[in-house]
Amino acid sequence: MGEIPEKMVVNHKDGNKFNNNVSNLEIITVSQNNYHAHALGLKPNMIGERNGCSKLNDDNALKLIKDIMTGMRNKDLGVKYNLHPQYISLIRHKRRWKHMWKIAERATTSETAT
Repeated sequence: MGEIPEKMVVNHKDGNKFNNNVSNLEIITVSQNNYHAHALGLKPNMIGERNGCSKLNDDNALKLIKDIMTGMRNKDLGVKYNLHPQYISLIRHKRRWKHMWKIAERATTSETAT
C-alpha cells in the first residue's frame, strides 16, 4: 500500500479491523472513515444522554419538552432545570434533543386520541 498521506487513514471496507487483506483496505479521510463506521453501525450516534457532555438525561429532556409544549418561558424553564435560557431556546427550536421532540409529539398525539 505504501505511505499513508497526511490527514488520511486506512479503512477496513468490511468493518473488520482484523481483516488486513489488501483488497479490504483503502486510504480515506478521517471524515470518510467516521461516516463509514456510522453507516456500518460500528460507531453509534452519541445523541441524548449517551453523549458524555449531555446536560440532561432522556427523561428530563422529555419533561422539559412537555413543559415547552405547555407554553412555559425559557427563563422559567432555565430555573426549573438549572439550564441557561439560551440552551432551552436551542431545545425549543429543535436544534438540541430533536429525537426527543418526536417522542413527545407522539405521546401528545396518542394522549389526545384517547
